[in-house]
Amino acid sequence: SEPPFPVFLVVLAIVVVNLWVLGGTATEIRLEDDGKIELLSPLRSQRVGILDIVSIEPSDALKGAVYVLRHADGKVRFDPKLNGMHELIAELKRQNPRIELKGI
Repeated sequence: SEPPFPVFLVVLAIVVVNLWVLGGTATEIRLEDDGKIELLSPLRSQRVGILDIVSIEPSDALKGAVYVLRHADGKVRFDPKLNGMHELIAELKRQNPRIELKGI
């Protein structure tokens, strides 16, 4: 027997939200020569000015499985296990000393 229709909708909504979150999490970050970084994810890419970055911190909602980069126009999630992450964060902090590093 099939589950009731509303249960299916709830399960479908949970799957869609998880795919959106995971698909929007950057899996590659490029430091550009023009003072910006490019964050690439399976669903989208975003360019953020280094001087526009406000903070970098582990995600509370995802128990630190991803980091959240907050900037002047919003936020971007990224995988903290990327190769060279510590060097990248150090370089971002060097170029923009106002970046708050919380819990890193």
